[in-house]
Amino acid sequence: MRGQGQGGRPPVRTGLIGIGRWGRRLLAPLSRLTALELCCNRSDEDARRYVREHHPSIRICEDVDELLTSPDLDAVVVATPIRSHAELVRGALRAGKHVFVEKPLCTDSREAAELRDLAIAGDRVLFVGHLSLYDAGIATLARIVRDDPLRSGVFTSTKFGSFTESIVWNLLSHVVATATALTHSTDVFVTNVKAFPAPSPDLLTCCLRGGDDSAISVVLNRRARTRSMWGTFLTKSGRTYWWEPDELHVMGEGGYDPVSLDANETPLDREIRHFVSLIEGGGPPDNLDVAVAVVRALEELESATP
Repeated sequence: MRGQGQGGRPPVRTGLIGIGRWGRRLLAPLSRLTALELCCNRSDEDARRYVREHHPSIRICEDVDELLTSPDLDAVVVATPIRSHAELVRGALRAGKHVFVEKPLCTDSREAAELRDLAIAGDRVLFVGHLSLYDAGIATLARIVRDDPLRSGVFTSTKFGSFTESIVWNLLSHVVATATALTHSTDVFVTNVKAFPAPSPDLLTCCLRGGDDSAISVVLNRRARTRSMWGTFLTKSGRTYWWEPDELHVMGEGGYDPVSLDANETPLDREIRHFVSLIEGGGPPDNLDVAVAVVRALEELESATP
């Protein structure tokens, strides 16, 4: 099914590179919100079979250049391993395509800045998929702390798996992006890093400090029996907020009371809809400075990780 354009416009025509675990999750929302024309996967026959069975109208190719240079596409979506992001993003931008790339943008802050500048020079949208920013609870809390700034917080994430990617680049990128949203600043600094076991840690603790002296303590554990994600955040007025995915509660006298949220869509749908709106409305790629700041902070953290 071809997605519908916003405001009666023709739908944005997209191509997807990467049909792995996350790429498959992107197939349905991209099909609803854009015209997903083409998927590229170089070597995974199971992935190609999945597309043929569940999305038979989408064409499949094995050659990345065929997708990047296709005149039938307005935008390219990159959902490949982190180490391949920079090359694919650069190729798509040079081919004149708008780009949605899963987080993080790349693993080198200088390269991140170069990709940002390339997108701006070519008047293309370069959008990095920091999904946590589209969580309804985080978005609401970010609005609250504009008037009542964040003082401190604790963020915990537990899961089992994703051992093939660095815990710093794969998991912590969500937290750093969230910290930029809650401090309304791209000045996020990493301190007190502890990670184990070496040399490829699965448990990590650190502190993210904002330029406004706020501090968020972070605990990441990808050897846990259960999957969970939550945060407790204190503001300068003394209010305490409890966050879970797409939920937000404020502490009162008798416990926690729910905060009203606009959660009619999934975070992934909100994210893709925002990307499409930037292309259709010609708006500025408003998360690029955040994307570069995340790469810089992760680079610093990795250099400090034992």
